[in-house]
Amino acid sequence: MFFFDLQDKRNYTVKEILSKNYKTAVLEKTNEIKQGDVIVYSPAKKFDLTEALSLPKGITVYCGNICEQIQKIFKEKHITVKNLLKDEIFAIENAKLTAEGVLSIIISNTDKSIFEQKILLLGGGKITKACCVLFKKIGVNCSVASFSQSEYFNAFYYSDKQYLGNDFYKEVGLYDVIINTRPFLYINDDKLDKIKKDALFIETASENCLNVTSVKNFKYFLAPKLPQKFSSYSAGKIIAEKILGDIND
Repeated sequence: MFFFDLQDKRNYTVKEILSKNYKTAVLEKTNEIKQGDVIVYSPAKKFDLTEALSLPKGITVYCGNICEQIQKIFKEKHITVKNLLKDEIFAIENAKLTAEGVLSIIISNTDKSIFEQKILLLGGGKITKACCVLFKKIGVNCSVASFSQSEYFNAFYYSDKQYLGNDFYKEVGLYDVIINTRPFLYINDDKLDKIKKDALFIETASENCLNVTSVKNFKYFLAPKLPQKFSSYSAGKIIAEKILGDIND
């Protein structure tokens, strides 16, 4: 039996697809779940201690990253964890949907054509690459600030200008749109004045890269979980395909 946490809109689609061949139900009470059942949570799910302890032994859960304390509890309860965020195919496809959401935000929240804007991406991971590839397809140039040597050299293949580490601060004031993909605080308050007045700063990461209360002269747009917000059906299909692939292995 598959149980679905429908707090995440994507799981409506996952449930619909799996219901064609498997028994499914909405997750309401954990005492309804039996050994061998499967619970599908959001990839952004954060377990608290009480919830983790309430889960029965011998089940499988689909989720995202979990802390060491919860990992230990799950191990003791023989709960199998399927981390969607560590699945390469899921991560790549999810990044593509995130890029589509970023493009929509830029178009909806600026008063210039996207072809007239200078765009900078912070970080060298899958979301940055997906954004650059999408921008290239429609003829939009973009720059990338990478924070490791390998990411820096890779950025030459899919971006028009590259920065290594904090070098981007020297020219950050030139950019109309800045997109952060790094999930931790690393931009200090004393650097915020360098950002162009009225620039659009899009935060795609799960943790803010700067202090929100210190933002004054530019627009800071919080945009985590973009696949869920902009493409929930397509994002749900990706999760369903991952689960069906695991079943068929």
